[in-house]
Amino acid sequence: MQQKMPKQETMTQAHIRKAQGAFLLAHRMGLIEDPSMEGLKARRQKHNEELRRMEQEGQRFYGPHYFSAPAYLQYELTRLKLDFVQPCEKVREGGFCPDFTEQEKRDFYEQRSVRTLSWGLFYL
Repeated sequence: MQQKMPKQETMTQAHIRKAQGAFLLAHRMGLIEDPSMEGLKARRQKHNEELRRMEQEGQRFYGPHYFSAPAYLQYELTRLKLDFVQPCEKVREGGFCPDFTEQEKRDFYEQRSVRTLSWGLFYL
């Protein structure tokens, strides 16, 4: 389920509670050091300083040159979600996302395709 920030870029208490839950989970998995809102603020300031430095050095980069608090919250939540879609090393090391061999994947899909085929024949 995707969280959407209100258009006026304000953080509601519900958004903050959901974010705190996500940050606690990320902290337990070793993805972030400080799951508090103060930690989020510090990460945003550090990120904005890095963007400012890159801009001053004339480096090209993709994305905004500055993150507001609500925009950075959404950025971090999206980044954490992507760590699960394409598991980063810390997620894999923690055993949260098991690796499957190619044979295991093939067996899984072959078992389901035979069942689907047999169900399809049953209903014909």
